[in-house]
Parts: sequence; structure tokens; C-alpha cells
Amino acid sequence: MLCKMKLKLSEFSKLYKTSKKYWYIFPRAQYFNKDNLKEFHRVLSFFKKVQYIRVKDLPSRQFELFSNLDPEDCILRECTTKIQKKIQKQMIREGIIKPRAQNRQSEADHLANIRNYINLFQKLGLAYFNKQHHLFISKAGDQFLAARTSAWQELLENQITKLQFCNPSLKGKDLRAYQGFKVFPYLFTLKLILSLENQFIDNKEFALFVTPLRKDTDINKAKLLIEKFRGLPEKARRTVIQDARISTPHNANSIVTLQFFGCTPTFEFKRSRLRLKNVKRATFLAKKVYPKMKFIEYAKFEDWFKYMGDTTFEIPNKEIMEYYVDIGQQAKAKQVIDFTDDIDEQKSLKEILEKLFRERLLEEALEKNPSALEEGLRLVKNGRQFPTDVSNIDLLMQDKDRKYVVVELKKGKTEDDVVGQTLRYMGWISQNLSKGKLVTGIIVVAKGEITNKLEMAIKGLQTCRDLIKLKEVPITIDNIRDVN
Repeated sequence: MLCKMKLKLSEFSKLYKTSKKYWYIFPRAQYFNKDNLKEFHRVLSFFKKVQYIRVKDLPSRQFELFSNLDPEDCILRECTTKIQKKIQKQMIREGIIKPRAQNRQSEADHLANIRNYINLFQKLGLAYFNKQHHLFISKAGDQFLAARTSAWQELLENQITKLQFCNPSLKGKDLRAYQGFKVFPYLFTLKLILSLENQFIDNKEFALFVTPLRKDTDINKAKLLIEKFRGLPEKARRTVIQDARISTPHNANSIVTLQFFGCTPTFEFKRSRLRLKNVKRATFLAKKVYPKMKFIEYAKFEDWFKYMGDTTFEIPNKEIMEYYVDIGQQAKAKQVIDFTDDIDEQKSLKEILEKLFRERLLEEALEKNPSALEEGLRLVKNGRQFPTDVSNIDLLMQDKDRKYVVVELKKGKTEDDVVGQTLRYMGWISQNLSKGKLVTGIIVVAKGEITNKLEMAIKGLQTCRDLIKLKEVPITIDNIRDVN
């Protein structure tokens, strides 16, 4: 056992020196503390204010795309470098950010401050610029903007608590390289500090004994190393740190991470130490929230951001299974059943999973044969589980006139949920892809699942009833019946 071992000095830095990768959470260029919260809030408020532009102010090449709209109507603004510079100048005029220090900062570095904020908004699930360069502000982002100053720290803590590593905010090679990490960094650090004497951790201990760890179950390993390290004479501790040769970027990343953790109501960060200041709150998070957190291996950034941008913490096992089935990870969907020790829930989840598998077969069949739903329909490129800012569309198609058609399987959702979800997807496609053309929807339900509530929800569209159609299908997709 590690606790019974008499470690040599060289052994203390071994964990850090033999690890190739470490937690990477916040951009190292953006140092952040609770004094920055007001500026952080003002920047997000400013971005929300300028995210729209009047149609008549568009460049001529873009104006044609929106010629069907009134010139005074507003659409989402693209965040090009040119527009970022205009935004920067306006933010300086309004006193939100300071002017560039001419002798110490290049124009590119100064402009990078805006991108750093965008990066923070994205990692915290508050806002991001989508593939169409449009700013999307999440439910959590709107909640933060609407909150009183006294609530800012708690709302940020909610977002940091949910943050898992790794996640798809990492891109390309970085995301693939960090796949072995499955940890909730804030909760891991919180539980570790709760278990330590004097309930603090300093930057060097964090870099050496915490950031290289990859699983939530490694807390005891970190605790034992830190306790033994603290038991060394001061000179020996300095030798360990010098021997480790902590890289400058990793040291910066560690400080930024601890500084951000210190922005919460639970911690404070002073003199390179993160220290508990609210033990009662920390204990609640460690004992009540942490055990319910479930690491989900998100396939796409939009999927992960949807979770981060929501204002809830716990995701029902049913929804996790549905997600894994949607992305074709049946084995992971089966593993979700092991999340619970409740025999009755396990039985219920098995039944739900069987139904989800059957619905996936239907989705696959419709993907291969979209005209079985309606003559002339075709699937757009990457149209199955098509990603949007508001979750994935089951099937995105186009009709014979090349107008977009959103196809959603009911999948056990309530009548109000499936109609609302379909309308939300249609709105997103109308805003981002349809170029002024009408967007319609089709809700696919299993045979015998048409309810009066569902029919009334569709009839609620009144003169626009054809905007959403109901299609009742057996799993084999034979004999598809139009019920409109």
C-alpha cells in the first residue's frame, strides 16, 4: 500500500514526470478571479446586445439571402475578424475593456482578449459561436445575465460543477489524445480538499499530484501523496518541485484553474492556495451532488454544450441511454443500466432500451428509404442526427422542391415535448439554413401511438396545419399511413 511505503524524494514527482497529459480546462492567457466577474458579465451582455444586425445593414452579397424579410428586421450577426474589431472598439468606448497598452500589447494580442472570453463562455456552457458564426446563448447563459450580482458566483459554480474532462470543447487531436480522462475536475478537487488537513491545496501540489490523474476514483492516491509530501522538510519539498520541472504552460494552466475555482462561494484563492471557506456547502456538493454525476462520452460539441447550457444537473438514465443509442453506441447504452442498484429501475431501463433499439432500426430504415415517408424526400448530407445548437435532429431531409423537412421520431416523448421540439428544430433550420424558404416537419410515431393530445397539438397550428405532419408507422416501415 502506498501509505505504508517510505517514498524516496524522486518518487514524489514521478506521477507528474511520467504523465504525458494533464487537465486542461481554461485558457492560460485568461487569468480570472472574482474581481473579473463584473467585466465577465458585461462582456456577455454586450455580445448578446450586438448579436443582431438589421437586414438593411447587411453587405449586398448577404442581403439577397434575406430579401424576403423587412429591411428593418434583425438577424444574427456573423462574428468575423472584421466585426470582432468593431466590437472591440465599441467595448473600449463603453468602458467594458481597457484600451490596448501600446508598448506592451500588439493589436492581435488585444483582440485575443475577446476570443478568450468567447472561449470561457463556451467552456462554461454559457454561449458559443456556431458553425454559421452566429452567437448562441444557452439557458444557463440567459440565467446568468438575468441574475443579481449576489448570485453570479453560485451560478458559475453550477457550471464548473458540471464540467467534465475530457469533453468536445477540445478539438481534433487534443480530443483524441485525452480520451482516457474521465473526471469532474471541480468536484474531484473539492472532495480532495475536504479530506486534507487544513483543507487547502497549493498550486504546486495541484500540478504534481492532481492534474495528471484520470479517474474520479484516484482521489485517495492524490490524498496520500500530498500528505506524505507535506510531511517532508521544506528543503526536501523544494527539491521535489525542482526535480519535477513543472512546465511553464502547465504551471499557468494550474493557476488559472485554481483561480477560477476560487470565484465560487465554496472556495477562495489567495497566495497560490485554494482554500475552503464554506465547509457546509462543500460537504453538500461532495455527498449529495457528486455521487449523482455521470460521465457521458459525448460524440459532438453540440451534444456536450446542450448539457452544459441547461440549468439542471442530473441527467436521467433513460436520456443517457437514448443519447448513446442515437449515436450508435449500443454497448455504452447497455452499461447505463449498471448506474443504478434499484432492481425495479433496472427492469424498466431494460424495457426502455429494447424499445430504443427498435426505434433506431426504424430510423436506419428511414435513412435508407426516405421516400417511404413521402415521395420526393431525400436525406441531406450528414442528415441523420443532424447537429444544431438546440440538440440533434433525428433526420433532416429536403423535399422535391429542395425545401427542408425536419423528421422527428416520437421516442416516448410527451405530445407537447415532441411538437415543441420539432418546432424548435424547424426554427433553427429556418434561421440558419433555409434562406427564406418554408421549413416543414414530420413527426413519426409507432403504430397505435396517435393520441388525442398529439392531434390537438398539431391542430393548434390552425391554418398552418401542414407545417407539421403526423406519420404513423410500424417498425418495419411497411404500409406507412399519413394521419393528417
